[in-house]
This record gives sequence, C-alpha cells and structure tokens, in this order.
Amino acid sequence: SRAAHQLDEKPLVFEDPLAVELLRDDPIWSDYRQRNVFLMRGHVVARSRYADDMIARAVGRGVKQVVIMGAGLDTYG
Repeated sequence: SRAAHQLDEKPLVFEDPLAVELLRDDPIWSDYRQRNVFLMRGHVVARSRYADDMIARAVGRGVKQVVIMGAGLDTYG
C-alpha cells in the first residue's frame, strides 16, 4: 500500500521511495495497484502519515530513538 501510494496517488501524503524498491519484483505488487484496494490503502496512508508526524514531533522535542512495536509492515528501517 505504501509503495502503490507513491506511484498512483497525487498529491503524496508522505514520501517513501524504499517501499517501491522493496516490492518492485514481488508478484503481489500488481494486486496492490488495483482499483479495488484503493480505499483500503487510504487507511495505511493515513496511519503512516500520522506516525511520521508524531515521530517528527518527538524528534523536535529531543527524542533520539523510536521503537516500532509490531514492526514489519513499514520501511522505517
């Protein structure tokens, strides 16, 4: 969903160039670019933007490390 957002939606809500590179050769890639999952992507995009904003605020307050609980569906690494 993060990768498809980078290619199929404008304006971008967030930028994640790694997402496209991670999935480019994966067979599931075309499924995520189909219209029928467009609305479901909105949830992922909104959640990602919220997390990005909260991390940016924390860094602005001096936080130096972020722990992602349940990591695996993101490209923050």
